[in-house]
Amino acid sequence: MRPKRQRLTKSEFDLVFKRGSKISSPFFTLIYKKNAEENKFVFVAPKKVFKKSQERNRTRRRGYAALFEVGTTSTNKIWGVFVIKKLFSSATKEDLEKSIKKSLDII
Repeated sequence: MRPKRQRLTKSEFDLVFKRGSKISSPFFTLIYKKNAEENKFVFVAPKKVFKKSQERNRTRRRGYAALFEVGTTSTNKIWGVFVIKKLFSSATKEDLEKSIKKSLDII
């Protein structure tokens, strides 16, 4: 998990979800908003996709771990919401890291 100061609050989450731009990948959809004060990210595992809470928690933890490996030292300061898709659970760590890096490079 990222420290709480590096994750979005509820109000920031709502703002990004309403006014953010989207980038899709086979594993997740990244909704982001540029021109933030600092990089903040959150992973969302929908209940429709992952029925059990342990599946949702495991996929979120895998997402945060992959994001930590990639790093968020981008010059663009963004707030991002990763909405996880079903393929995320079957992907390897390397695939997730590549996909996250590619999405962040596009921004």
